[in-house]
Amino acid sequence: MNSNEKSPGLSALFSFIVPGLGHLYCGAWGRGLGAGALFCVLFFSLGGIADFFYPLCYLTLVPAVAYDAWKASGRENLAERAELAAGPVPLSWLHWLWGAIRAVWIVAFALAFGAAAVSGAMQALRHGAYGGALTITLFGLGLLVLSWFAGRSTWRVLTGAEPITKRALVDELCGTALLLAFAGLMIAIAAPAFTGLFRKSAEGAMKNRLGELRAAFVRYRADNSENPPSLEALVDAKLLPQIPELWPSHTKIPHDRVRATILLPDGKPTDSGKWAYAVGTSTPVFIDCTHTDWRGNAWNSF
Repeated sequence: MNSNEKSPGLSALFSFIVPGLGHLYCGAWGRGLGAGALFCVLFFSLGGIADFFYPLCYLTLVPAVAYDAWKASGRENLAERAELAAGPVPLSWLHWLWGAIRAVWIVAFALAFGAAAVSGAMQALRHGAYGGALTITLFGLGLLVLSWFAGRSTWRVLTGAEPITKRALVDELCGTALLLAFAGLMIAIAAPAFTGLFRKSAEGAMKNRLGELRAAFVRYRADNSENPPSLEALVDAKLLPQIPELWPSHTKIPHDRVRATILLPDGKPTDSGKWAYAVGTSTPVFIDCTHTDWRGNAWNSF
């Protein structure tokens, strides 16, 4: 078996895990995408009877797809051998595109995972976990070795020292395109959720700062038996290191990031985007903003 041939056993195993994946692994892209699409349609259309659908699939359809992946792997390997026997494929733009994509993957893989391994090992050493540091270091070295062999193989192909078929080139390029498409889809799905998490985190930090400001106000009044003349007096009294910051990133509020205060004797909000101080009102310290948080509550209502 040459280095570009695929294992029929792995093809069948992958299809048991995800129908169609074994076909994609061995290079039978049409069958793989077709099987994957079929099972997606069945999954969504028969989701209401999933307790019955899943056992039925794994007893009937999935074994049939796995067997077909086994046979498809054999056919792809035979075609690979025939193409190799016909002689080396002349270098073309396809080789250079394949080499460029491989170079990006290899460099990014080595740098990203190598840096993560070094960082993890340093953290383990700081905490005295010498065994963990050694394990992470060996893991990082293993990744670098794999990157070296992949880079060496790529160079040998591009210099004509190692044969590769057009079939293998197209197979790897299609696999990369599918992986990028899947990663893009996952990012598109996950991005709104992460954006929402960032906003909730930023707004939660602001509400905590409001609580700190109010707690300092209460301590000042307890210590001095009177209200502070301004919120800056809380800093002068060493109850706060500084006026807390308002509007960190991701709050989606059209106010600039500030540490400013405003005196509102009547307690009516003006949407200045500052910390408001309304002496003699039931809520003397609040955020002077009429915009809403992610729950739809106005900031001046907190």
